[in-house]
Amino acid sequence: MTKTLTCTECGSGTLHPATWESDFRHGDVMLHVADLECYRCNMCGADPVFTDQIRRNQLKIADAKRVHDGLLTGAQIRAVRERLGLTQSQASEVFGGGANAFSKYERGDVMQSVAMDRLLKVADFVPGVMDFLRIEAGIVPAGWVTGAGYVQAGSIGISQAQLQSVQLSGQGVCVRFDDYRERRRA
Repeated sequence: MTKTLTCTECGSGTLHPATWESDFRHGDVMLHVADLECYRCNMCGADPVFTDQIRRNQLKIADAKRVHDGLLTGAQIRAVRERLGLTQSQASEVFGGGANAFSKYERGDVMQSVAMDRLLKVADFVPGVMDFLRIEAGIVPAGWVTGAGYVQAGSIGISQAQLQSVQLSGQGVCVRFDDYRERRRA
């Protein structure tokens, strides 16, 4: 059952879902954003925007800015995170940005930095990068430790000798974890 909304402006009209479009300044350019949500009164023409619509409109505006800047949209960030098998909390732990960063990126409350955007694209595109980032974040899933302090994971090849110069070789990650942490501190 659909709830009938009475217009708060005239008190007699009925509000119906509607859309509108507008131009927004982003740096030195104007961006046109369509399909923004509101309600429209059938009597007086008032067009209030409710809280849930404001959130969706903010995301559409943020995404228009992201597309203009060549960044991932909120939906694309969520898709990358899900392809990588991460919750929002885990993504924040692996990529940084704070405890609620990915929730804010995906909702359009905060635009990700160019550096974060590139890191997400690399993690999504280059095999084995997630393994490296998990190790870098101190997250070593069960089954990765193969004994003698070595970690086995994914498709990046890092030998102890190559530790300071990471090379993508497709041979799997073999890192002496203790040595890796010591070199990171140096």
